[in-house]
Amino acid sequence: MFFDARILDFDAKPEEITTTDKKYMNVDSYSKWRIVNPLTFYTKVRTIQGAQARLDDIVRSQLRVALGRYTLIEVVSHKRQEIMDAVTSRSRELLKPYGIEILDVRIKRTDLPAENARAIFGRMKAERERQAKQYRSEGREASAPHPRHGRQGTVHHSGRCGQAVRDSTRPGATPRPLKSTRMP
Repeated sequence: MFFDARILDFDAKPEEITTTDKKYMNVDSYSKWRIVNPLTFYTKVRTIQGAQARLDDIVRSQLRVALGRYTLIEVVSHKRQEIMDAVTSRSRELLKPYGIEILDVRIKRTDLPAENARAIFGRMKAERERQAKQYRSEGREASAPHPRHGRQGTVHHSGRCGQAVRDSTRPGATPRPLKSTRMP
């Protein structure tokens, strides 16, 4: 019987994993591996399919353990390399008795489950609506008649970063010019 001595790929099925902050995410990962001891490999797992089943069990469990120690933000940003190194080294130890060497474990993609994404988009929409309501009320306040002067307030735009300055001068007075910081 002959076994491939080249580096092989194992593309795992996406799996839902829970992080420390109780957030769910779908994780799609893959592994690079090779057969280092053909006799042990044959006696323990017999075939490439048997090895992939063992890889799936061990790598998947190590991913769940490692990702479960971190928050969602840490997983998708600055801790990813540390997590992948830990999963690779621990999987390597566990697969050595099968004549298999794990060279690398990587996350291809992380997604939020559909229900989480809908909830997040709902919160984002509610926040934008709240901001829009606040801006509309500020606009109504700025355009309402001034109680002391009995006239409409005017809003002058400075032209810088959308800042608005309300004219609070007396009726009939000329608005004071805004200082410009633009270079000639």
